Amino acid sequence: MTLAAAPQLLDHPIDVIVRLSDPSGRIDPATITPKLKDLVPRWKDIRDSAPAIARGSIIGFIFGIIPGVSHVVSTFVSYAVEKRFSKHPEEFGKGAIAGVAGPETANNAVTGTAMIPLLALGIPSIPGPRSCCRHLPFTACSRARC
Repeated sequence: MTLAAAPQLLDHPIDVIVRLSDPSGRIDPATITPKLKDLVPRWKDIRDSAPAIARGSIIGFIFGIIPGVSHVVSTFVSYAVEKRFSKHPEEFGKGAIAGVAGPETANNAVTGTAMIPLLALGIPSIPGPRSCCRHLPFTACSRARC
C-alpha cells in the first residue's frame, strides 16, 4: 500500500483491511463491521466478570508494589487464580469472560501501583536494560540500601 491509498484508508478502514487480508474478495466487509450494541457488555458478562475483576485488582496491586516485578507475572498469576476459582475451568482458553477480565485487570492495576516503589524508593518497577549502565551511582546506591 502506498501513501496514495491513505485517504481511502481513513475513509473506509474496514474495506481496505479486508481487501488487503483477502485479495480474492470473498469476505464481505459488512460481516465484520460491529454494531454499537454488540460492543457494549451485557449484564450477564458484567455479573460474571465482577469477581474476576476484584481478584485481578488485588493481585495487580500486590505485584505492583513489589519492585522489579513485571506486569506479565501478575497477568499469569491472575489467570491461574481465575482458572482455579472457576466453576467451569474447561472453558478457559475458549473465551471465558473471567479468563480475560481478571488478567487484564491485574495488568492494568500493576501500572498504577508501580509508581509506589518508584516514588518512595526510587526503584523502577520495570528497569530498562541499560539503566544500570547509564545511572551506575544511583543503581549502586539503591541496591546497597536493600
